[in-house]
Amino acid sequence: MSSGKIYRTQETFRIFEYGLSTAPTLDLVLHRTHPEDRALVRQEIDRVLLEKKDFDFEHRLLMPDGSVKYLRVVGRPSIVGESGNLEFVGAVTDITERKWAEKELHRKKVSLREAQTELAHVSRVTTMGELAASIAHEVNQPLAAVVNNASACLRWLAAQNLEEARHSAALVIAEDNRAGEIIGWIRALAKKAPPQKDWLDLNETIGEVIAMARSEVQRNGVSLQTELERDLPLIWGERIRLQQVVLNLLINAIEAMSGVDEGTRDDPN
Repeated sequence: MSSGKIYRTQETFRIFEYGLSTAPTLDLVLHRTHPEDRALVRQEIDRVLLEKKDFDFEHRLLMPDGSVKYLRVVGRPSIVGESGNLEFVGAVTDITERKWAEKELHRKKVSLREAQTELAHVSRVTTMGELAASIAHEVNQPLAAVVNNASACLRWLAAQNLEEARHSAALVIAEDNRAGEIIGWIRALAKKAPPQKDWLDLNETIGEVIAMARSEVQRNGVSLQTELERDLPLIWGERIRLQQVVLNLLINAIEAMSGVDEGTRDDPN
């Protein structure tokens, strides 16, 4: 190769689709090389000649009929005879079938992830639908408090009691923030998005779900008790997915106790 001469097997002629009578040259190799890979192949050849080390790389061929082949080229330098001339001994392998199989596998994996994301989204929306009354109640509570505290603020201002007016205004802000948090939680639950993990306070995460489902629990006459361990370490996970699991457990528990006609519907959690 250092002299420019290339020796090929019959299999190599078959891969490159040249006739056996064709004298193999580097130009013919580059002529068959995919235009987008020619710079890579030239770079690899220059590197091999300069460093005189083993090589192993992949590239594509663009055939006369427009089809594409994937090749793996491996080789090593070899000193020939007493002259000490440097030659490279290697092999060219057609890996087209393997590459297409890898692409198909990747496509299926992507499709599976998309299906899982879609399924999670449907599950979330279904859960929200089942808790629609409870969610509406939780949103209405801070909104009603905003109106009441704003009205009180106006009354205190009319009475020129600035201290009480300031206190009422602060309550308006607090309730507005609470409403924003609830709406943000609902949007996150309904959002079709890939998982985003973070460090979570487990008790806080569960508490948000219980607060959101409180009116649904009360509407069904269920007594919900919680026994949460204190000082738990933070856990690494996705808050919305974890809350969805807790919501589903709550819904299942409520539905399971719907057949209880007598006595207290007690669900120790």
